[in-house]
Amino acid sequence: MKRQPRINSGRADRLYVQLLAWLTARTRYRSKQCSQRDAAEALGISTYTLSAAVSQSTGRHYTDIVNTLRLRDACAMLSDPKFAEMTAEDIGLTVGFASRQAFYVAFSRHHHVTPQQYRELQSEA
Repeated sequence: MKRQPRINSGRADRLYVQLLAWLTARTRYRSKQCSQRDAAEALGISTYTLSAAVSQSTGRHYTDIVNTLRLRDACAMLSDPKFAEMTAEDIGLTVGFASRQAFYVAFSRHHHVTPQQYRELQSEA
């Protein structure tokens, strides 16, 4: 297993904040062009440094951060009646997941229900 480079915590936190600003500007996290490499290039750092900063600041991985933002949007859409005509799969693709399977796996891991079950629970509330 490759060890992450160690960076000081202040720099790690600053890079993490810059990453969030970059990801959320124009909802880049919904784009297929928001890979870790794209983010590192935009921030002018290596992917190793970005990975270390995210890990050190959050204890998570880059993909976890992106998926959390996507899932937040998916939950809002699944709960909003104006998106009732969209399938859960369409919502997953709209928020940036590459496939139905990737969306369902990420959603189920995070919320412990499928997107459709989540939608049904929200409509009952």
